[in-house]
Amino acid sequence: MKRTLFGILLMGVMSAGSLMAEDGNWARHEDRREVRQDRERIARDRAELRHDRRDLRHDRREYRHDYRDRDWR
Repeated sequence: MKRTLFGILLMGVMSAGSLMAEDGNWARHEDRREVRQDRERIARDRAELRHDRRDLRHDRREYRHDYRDRDWR
């Protein structure tokens, strides 16, 4: 009888760990959120690069115009 009760108690203790274990879905949701945030950051960085390249093209155009007209101001 003691052995049976001890076995049942031991099985209960061993199964409690698996009941309390995290299922891992939260980690996957968190990973997806991080990936989405990374994509948004990359999109913002690309937009900033396009803006900077546009500014550079504008500055080069002005420089070429001023150089052609010998405007050194």
